[in-house]
Amino acid sequence: MKYLMLFLLLPAAVFAQSRDDYDKAFGEFVKYYNKEDWTSICKLMSPSSDGRCLWKDAGDAVKEYGKIIKYQYLGVDTTDPERVTVYKITFADKKVKAASFNFYIEKDKRYFGTFRFTTESDEILRMLKSK
Repeated sequence: MKYLMLFLLLPAAVFAQSRDDYDKAFGEFVKYYNKEDWTSICKLMSPSSDGRCLWKDAGDAVKEYGKIIKYQYLGVDTTDPERVTVYKITFADKKVKAASFNFYIEKDKRYFGTFRFTTESDEILRMLKSK
């Protein structure tokens, strides 16, 4: 019975990520975003079905929002079918938004799955207000 439980829980353990993993991954995104290094951001993202990276020409995002000066982990949006991790982002112009994502670690590959640069829902707005 012990072995059966171990066998059933092993796949979840292999793909489990810690808060440190999320902080590191989002920190990498912020570093590349602020440098406007879209090629490196594309390497962090899972490719779209046609193989293109939507971040390839994302310079307008920096023009619209400015650089990210601070980010803070808010938690997991359990109301989202994707169960995304949510971060509060403060931009140089003092705008505050939320980003949400899934992050995967598989063998030697680490990448974002779902990634919403600026997003909101009732739950995310509640999370932003409570922090």
